[in-house]
Amino acid sequence: MPLMGQLGLIRKLEAISKRIRAMNLSEDSMKRIGEIDLSDHLERTGYHSLVMARSDLLEVLLSQVPKERIHFNKRITSFQQNKDEVTIRCEDDTQFQGQILVGADGADSGVRINLYRLLTKKGILNRVDAEELVRDHVSFVGVTKPLSEDKYSILGEENSHCHTIVSDQTPPFSWSYYTIPGNRICWSLDTQLDDISIREQQLLNEKQQDDQQQGHLWESESLKENPILEKACDFALPIGGTLGDLIKVSENISKAESDERLFETWNHGRTVLMGDACHMMLPNAGQGAVVAMQDAVTLANLIHELPSATSENLVEMFKDYQAERYPSVKAQMSLNQKVGKIMTGQTWTEALIRKVMVRCMSKVFHHFNDSRILSDQPQASFLPLVGSKGKIAALPQRRHRRKSSSSSGEKSPKH
Repeated sequence: MPLMGQLGLIRKLEAISKRIRAMNLSEDSMKRIGEIDLSDHLERTGYHSLVMARSDLLEVLLSQVPKERIHFNKRITSFQQNKDEVTIRCEDDTQFQGQILVGADGADSGVRINLYRLLTKKGILNRVDAEELVRDHVSFVGVTKPLSEDKYSILGEENSHCHTIVSDQTPPFSWSYYTIPGNRICWSLDTQLDDISIREQQLLNEKQQDDQQQGHLWESESLKENPILEKACDFALPIGGTLGDLIKVSENISKAESDERLFETWNHGRTVLMGDACHMMLPNAGQGAVVAMQDAVTLANLIHELPSATSENLVEMFKDYQAERYPSVKAQMSLNQKVGKIMTGQTWTEALIRKVMVRCMSKVFHHFNDSRILSDQPQASFLPLVGSKGKIAALPQRRHRRKSSSSSGEKSPKH
């Protein structure tokens, strides 16, 4: 949020969102488990917790970027790099040159795939990074059209109403919904797949899209084309009706098949990865986009402070970038796993912990968002900094000034 304050976007974000003060949990029998109190978030961080539609957030962010700086419908198929520049080739045979290639193209990153293919040929790819991804977690998300308050009275409430339902059936399911402005409801469905279900989804994907479009890309999904969604139509909601009632009035539905992986190799040569391309998170705590933005501002600061884009300077800059972000990402992924087990875990132990933590220790559960996580608030060093507003102070802003390489007259990279 401090970064959004630097960019002057706080009011715009508030306009497309609702504040959230609690997260309710229930069993699929509609028996209430409890709630997670978020009311002290303002006191702790200086900002309200907000919920909004992903498409609305993207629209706000895109409005700040000149249209001529963005090229849509471009998929990188290959790239080449040397000591002076990097050239990318896209699926439509267009090419672009630059001094730095930032692979921010998601969990199925074409940049990472090509980079790791190169490192494999050289025999220097980390063994862990070479392991095949397991697509055992499937998520569906959607946003409804404007709905009637007569049918869903919670739509008229000032704060967002958020509820997660956990099922103990096999395979395990959990589904959530929360209200947003415009009398709309955002919903999600998550399930863990067994080996047979994974193969069934793979066969379904092969019929619907080519290999390059599979995975964590949040592709549009038709209700009639996926048996998981068809089964979910009968799942009950505490507000009345079923999840299918929301699905049927959703303007678009997206699906992601994901894994959880923290890669060790983030860069090579003039190429560097960020976001899901180098650390894939399950959507349990909704932190994937937040961590990706933190990556972006950290890397932007380093590029801004880069005296020249020599190969030597880039090597040191990428080392600093990974050294600064890796510990924070690892801590966030650990938190993500804890939240996932407590919110949607299916073992007897996880169910017991969920009931104890939520019913009796809601504040303790909430404070899994420990000071280290909440204090990670990198800001753009080339803009006026925003001071800490809550009890949890932000980590000191780091600077990485370097002397210009004496062996090169290169100009600083454009950014």
